[in-house]
Amino acid sequence: EGFELEGEGFRCGAIGEWEGEPPRCQPQWLPGLWGECSSSCGAGTQSRAVWCASEDGRCQDLQLSTVQACRNTSGCNWQVGDWGECSNECGDGQAQREVWCPTGVDSECSADKPDTTQTCRSTVGCTWKTGHWSDCSSSCGTGTKTRSVECPTGNASDCPGNVPATSKSCYATQDCTWQVSVWSSCSNKCGIGTRSRRVECSSGRDIDCSGDPPAESETCNSIVGCTWSVSEWGICSTNCGHGFRFRDVRCPSGHAADCLDLVPESSDPCHNSTGCYW
Repeated sequence: EGFELEGEGFRCGAIGEWEGEPPRCQPQWLPGLWGECSSSCGAGTQSRAVWCASEDGRCQDLQLSTVQACRNTSGCNWQVGDWGECSNECGDGQAQREVWCPTGVDSECSADKPDTTQTCRSTVGCTWKTGHWSDCSSSCGTGTKTRSVECPTGNASDCPGNVPATSKSCYATQDCTWQVSVWSSCSNKCGIGTRSRRVECSSGRDIDCSGDPPAESETCNSIVGCTWSVSEWGICSTNCGHGFRFRDVRCPSGHAADCLDLVPESSDPCHNSTGCYW
């Protein structure tokens, strides 16, 4: 049953095998080619047709699979997410994104993997950066304080608004002292007098200097102009004959030692006859 003559022997009338006793031709299941994988990237399934070699369908229970698991990477392409925010809100930084192969295995995606980081630049967080004010340039009176002002990017146009001031006026008094000029000449060149000088605070305002101001005038004694002072001669001590006449000789300072020249004579011999009578 199920066989055909072939020369002096027999052959199965369909694709099959001899089985049993007496031998019987048993048709076999015939498999077709596997179809394409259901997934173009990753795990999937593929199927095939299986049919009985005998037209009368005498094939026994099907033992060939019609579906099997498969894995395909021919359609694997890199997937990329959106770029994240720049890591620096003022200036150069880096932005990141997710890059993945759909299968979870990087080697199964073709071509080079796209970058996950890129250089970026942002100014949304730029604000002016100011340093501390310096000490006043003057320790007594009007001066100037300075400070550094910069935009963190180094480009002023990246920071909003007007540039903060880099200097301002200041006023200090901690080192103010009384300033005095040299003394003037003594008002009297021979004897007791007064001399004066200018006294002022170094700031130009007396209120800025502490303590009492130095004296602006003082008593002085000078002998640079001392010369002997002499009066007119008096009348002769006698009105008839020989006598003396006198005059006042003094140093204007009241101290003879202050006049350095020789002391003029204070008496002088004289002869008078206006009072002589017989």
